[in-house]
Amino acid sequence: MSENNNVLSKKDINQVLRRYVLSRQTCFNYETMQSGPWVWSMHPAMKKIYQDDQVLTEKYRSYFKFFNCHPWFGQLIMMATLAVESTKDEHATETALDVRTSLMGPLAGIGDSLLFSVVRVIAAGIGISFALQGSILGPILFFLIYNGCTMAFRYSLG
Repeated sequence: MSENNNVLSKKDINQVLRRYVLSRQTCFNYETMQSGPWVWSMHPAMKKIYQDDQVLTEKYRSYFKFFNCHPWFGQLIMMATLAVESTKDEHATETALDVRTSLMGPLAGIGDSLLFSVVRVIAAGIGISFALQGSILGPILFFLIYNGCTMAFRYSLG
């Protein structure tokens, strides 16, 4: 393992996260799902870790396989993957792919159930109770609660 643990700066990590947030649902296809945006997002950091283009090509071939996770929890997996890659260990990519594969299912389930089921139902219940009394606050509260919670999750995970 490499002794230099500070390969990536905060600026590099923010650039990767910004790219992932802007592209995570683009280029979605049934063969690789979200792998295209994943590889594009990782590129600035991977280029800094591995300067050799031939090595990068091989690593990107490994990463351009099936990946599907809840969009907001996928960035946690990306950061764990970059942490493993930044060690520059000869088996770093294999380990990072194992981490990615093992976390994408559970985090997708947590994200989908927590954000798209629980928060929406609670916000709808609060909004409906006001709407049934004839108050215009019902739909407004639903909108504010649901979007407020999802925005809080979105930005706290990034």
